[in-house]
Amino acid sequence: MVKRKYNAFSAADITLCEPQAANVGTYEIPAVGRRTGRKKETSSKRTRLQGFTNAVGASSASFELTKAEVKEACVALRLKQQSSKQGKRQYGRRSVSEPFKLSDSQKLILANCYKSARNAERPVDYVSMSNTCHFNSFKGYHQLLAPKEGDIVRELQEALTGQRVIEARDRNKTPAELEE
Repeated sequence: MVKRKYNAFSAADITLCEPQAANVGTYEIPAVGRRTGRKKETSSKRTRLQGFTNAVGASSASFELTKAEVKEACVALRLKQQSSKQGKRQYGRRSVSEPFKLSDSQKLILANCYKSARNAERPVDYVSMSNTCHFNSFKGYHQLLAPKEGDIVRELQEALTGQRVIEARDRNKTPAELEE
């Protein structure tokens, strides 16, 4: 049975649902045609990262990295993206329904802008960044680009910790094992 908010069938086909807070006034209608009733699985970052709030132009204090760590993390993020592509030239494309999702190259550009802003001890200029050719979908929407800083800082930190784990693993290996 598929829940829809309109009455498209006769009264014999419709059964009234139990009233709930979210489903008040919805009816169960038998699925007709190609619609199977399965919902598309979504793994949005909002559901996985509950409790994290993005402040515009500022990152959370728990994700603060030093200037040297940010420089190292930008390189680690590039290496992480290269290893996740597994040698392929094109990794994936954004669908039309998500125009404000950052691609890997946009994440690298935003991370490098964040690095240069941290080195100059100034905030990142999202207005001028949204008008560049690298962020065409954000043209005029700098307020949507600014909250991405928290996600980029978090991704930088994850890439840095992952790179440090790999380097620690490599230090424990002998030179003969590294050649293999």
